[in-house]
Amino acid sequence: MFLMSYVPVIGLEIHARIKTRTKLFCRCANEAVPVEANRHVCPICMGFPGMLPLLNEEAVRLATRACLALGMTICPETKFDRKNYFYPDLPMGYQISQFDKPIGADGHLFIEQAGSAPRRIGIERLHMENDAGKLSHFDDGSHVDYNRAGAPLMEIVSMPEIFSVDDAKSYAEEMQLILRAVGSSDADMEKGMMRFDANISLRADSNAPFGTKVEIKNLNSFKALEKALAYEIDRQTRLLEKGETIVQETRGWDEGSGKTISQRSKEIAADYRYFPEPDLPPLSITQEHIDAERSKLPELPFAKRERYKTIFKLDGEVARLLVQQEDLAQYFEQVAERTGNPKAAATWVTSILLAELSNAKERLEDLRFPVEDLARLITLVSEDAVSLLSAKETFSIMYATGQKPDAIIAEKGFLQVSDDSALLALIDEVLAAFPLQRAEYAGGKTALLGFFVGQVMQRSKGSANPKKVGQLLLEKLS
Repeated sequence: MFLMSYVPVIGLEIHARIKTRTKLFCRCANEAVPVEANRHVCPICMGFPGMLPLLNEEAVRLATRACLALGMTICPETKFDRKNYFYPDLPMGYQISQFDKPIGADGHLFIEQAGSAPRRIGIERLHMENDAGKLSHFDDGSHVDYNRAGAPLMEIVSMPEIFSVDDAKSYAEEMQLILRAVGSSDADMEKGMMRFDANISLRADSNAPFGTKVEIKNLNSFKALEKALAYEIDRQTRLLEKGETIVQETRGWDEGSGKTISQRSKEIAADYRYFPEPDLPPLSITQEHIDAERSKLPELPFAKRERYKTIFKLDGEVARLLVQQEDLAQYFEQVAERTGNPKAAATWVTSILLAELSNAKERLEDLRFPVEDLARLITLVSEDAVSLLSAKETFSIMYATGQKPDAIIAEKGFLQVSDDSALLALIDEVLAAFPLQRAEYAGGKTALLGFFVGQVMQRSKGSANPKKVGQLLLEKLS
């Protein structure tokens, strides 16, 4: 069956846990992975009668910082609202969220795809809310853990300006990098600190009206996001091709079957019966507070990638790889500063160093040598003091033992011979040993230069500087 090509329109709602010590409205620990169920609970986050919420100031500060990093306008007077719905892991019977006055609105971020110019994706709003608990389902029933209930969340809602699965993934990855860079959230999906709801519809072309929107809830990895969107695009396309109607609904992603599963008809805002939270007064955010948080913003991922590409002249993929991990980017910059050679530093860090770390299943903080030692090794290569092959072997020993590069090079005899007189003596030996090949070279068979270089390297037991050998041979044979 031939399927028409429809244009998907995707909006993402990203839920990220704010990086505070305590929950949003009480003093219970905001612990990502508690050691036991229902350990961090109290009468406030359990919704006991008569208990009053008290807003976490640090959560407001970190949410403000995230808003500023995303280019948002901060609402000078925001407020909290009750979002009413029943679910077994929602102990209050409602969620304290923000409806009509979110803390931040009208933001954006930039995404990049290989070979394409950066594209701006609009962000509608960022609002704060408390999380629900966690349900675990078993054959004999369901268990509920309220440790997560009341945890501080940011919900970040994009504009419907994402038009492909790849762009959706890039948007989510960039959001994770930004939130981590400014310290607002660790956004660790393996620990449940970041998850996605995706809204998706199809239209015939980019000028046609939006189609009927379907929501996919609680996607907890980039891979799940990709698979669920791809499946839903295919499912909706097949329905439209058969002349059927897309139903506005909420669906869940089933990893086992690789399908989205219908859960319920899609709610609208009125279904939640929002009204202002009576136990929390409106929150005023002063310009002084906004300016203070703006001044603390670090260099953001997009700007850092651009600097690496324009100032350091790095390849776009290399720049992207470095910026994905803040500690890796910092380490690279230290090596680049000490060597004065950003391209070589980037190559060593992203290929040779990362390969060793991956093989050993270790992290940067596990390195047994200081950054100065890697910089020294790179410098020795750039000065032709050692060959790249010898340098890689030296690095492997450094990595395993923590030995200094100069000591390893001396012990292994890796130092390259670049002295003209010593190299010329070897060259004369080789040319005398292969008169026939020398005559063929003189007759125009210039490819034999590589043969002569190889013979010199063999006689020097690999210690000769091959670049210098080649130069001297050209002079000798001209």
